[in-house]
Amino acid sequence: MDLIGPRNLNRSADSYNEDLFESLSIVQSDQQYLSEYTSRLGRTIEKIKDCALKDIQLLKEKRAECQRLVESLSPEQIKKIKNPNIRNRFTDTSSGLHILKLPDDHPFLLSNLLYIAVMEMGGIPRQHRSYTADGRVNALSEFPHWNYITLYGKNKLLPYLGLMNSYALAPCLVVLLLELPRVNATSLMRARISNEDGREILLSASGEGNDDEELTITVDKPRARQEKSMKLSDLARSTMRFVLEWTKPIREEMIKRGQVDEAKWLWVGIKQNNYSLINYTQKTAFNSLRLDDKHHSRGTKYNTTRGKSFIERHPCLTPWASKITFKALRLNAGVLEYLKSDGDLVVAARAFGHKNIATTIKNYIPKPLRLAIYERQIRRHQNSLILSSVLEDNKRLQCSDFKSREDLHLFLESQPKLELAEDAINDETSLKFGVAQPNKKIIIYENADTLAIAMLYRRHLQGAPAGYVDKPDLVTGIAPKFWIDFVGALMVPLPLAMADICDLVNAAKARIPHIEKQIRFPSFEV
Repeated sequence: MDLIGPRNLNRSADSYNEDLFESLSIVQSDQQYLSEYTSRLGRTIEKIKDCALKDIQLLKEKRAECQRLVESLSPEQIKKIKNPNIRNRFTDTSSGLHILKLPDDHPFLLSNLLYIAVMEMGGIPRQHRSYTADGRVNALSEFPHWNYITLYGKNKLLPYLGLMNSYALAPCLVVLLLELPRVNATSLMRARISNEDGREILLSASGEGNDDEELTITVDKPRARQEKSMKLSDLARSTMRFVLEWTKPIREEMIKRGQVDEAKWLWVGIKQNNYSLINYTQKTAFNSLRLDDKHHSRGTKYNTTRGKSFIERHPCLTPWASKITFKALRLNAGVLEYLKSDGDLVVAARAFGHKNIATTIKNYIPKPLRLAIYERQIRRHQNSLILSSVLEDNKRLQCSDFKSREDLHLFLESQPKLELAEDAINDETSLKFGVAQPNKKIIIYENADTLAIAMLYRRHLQGAPAGYVDKPDLVTGIAPKFWIDFVGALMVPLPLAMADICDLVNAAKARIPHIEKQIRFPSFEV
């Protein structure tokens, strides 16, 4: 009998995963696990994003290097190769190496090829030979040495020329989908920069001020038959500008060749086999991210100039290689927002761009993850209700279960407090407490045991790792450093006008030996 369960349920490995980069435990759901899982998923997403940004940075560096390489070539040799009457015109007499052909690897090989692409081809590589449908040569260019561009491989040259190719396509899509989970992969791949009337529709100013500071991207949702707009983050904006810059020369050349409609699409490039200018298909985009093993094996055998996919270029992504898809990038980015918001489905729905939360629940947030979040939220409410319903201090302490710093902070915040009027304090005292209140009022605990717990917590935080005390928790937004400063201000000598508070502090200090063995604080998690 087959066991009923999700298609990717692995009971033996305690793993449940619906396209999440990090496996979700079947049995663990406490605060410590959820915090650890959130950190783990966040690190994985950042690792993928960093790989994409490294690719983009490398492309920018190659583009900047192009001018230097062209200027470093041998002009005499370039003149020589254009003269058909010179014997061995492609050979460097000083070294005997071919100046345009691999595997000789002439020191000016790349410079010479870039010079030909820039000065003779107008910056966009072209083929010397064209072929008919049955594979016969159809036409030849007037420059035989153009054939060496084809033999070298356009994918190796395009980054230096600042032109979009499959190498650049994948990292750009990766960054945009991680930064903009509101847009799905299909809509992004089908994006157009202008409509049929020639009006620009992809990017627009999204507010007052400089257009460079706030931009909105608009894409079509084919199934919903509507448009979706969203503001670009700083990283998404810089990535989109990179895409537009690297597709602009191809788009302009398309218009010159009469391919006006094709030039309206965002993702344009150069075809591998015949160097024609095309719109990249979704299949090309998928292959640029991860190429099917069988297809890649055949492609490598028959085409030595084929580039590696994004996953292949980054061995550090091997643990997640089977999970990284464009759909999964968007899903994981949205789930991370859900986790960071402490399970707020409204936040998750906004992240995904859903009008109906039911869509988010049904298709994007795995049920075990929702249940784990619900269990944590219910436990917090139960703990708070128990603490507020027990009046005796000793019983209150026995019921306290500080498994997380969020629980502890909620407890400290929810206790009875004493408000000091403005005339009971002065500016000097206010500064000592480190409390910035517009009406110059200070709120402290009225319960000695609660204040004693805060004092013990301050002592506990002395062993915290670097960065822990400055990091606010997701529930209250309070960083542990607040309690360090707050309790520290109470424990210094106070003015005579604050005698009531001095008595409360002394009572709390006296209670510490009686309660400290009953209190267990959460472990440190940065």
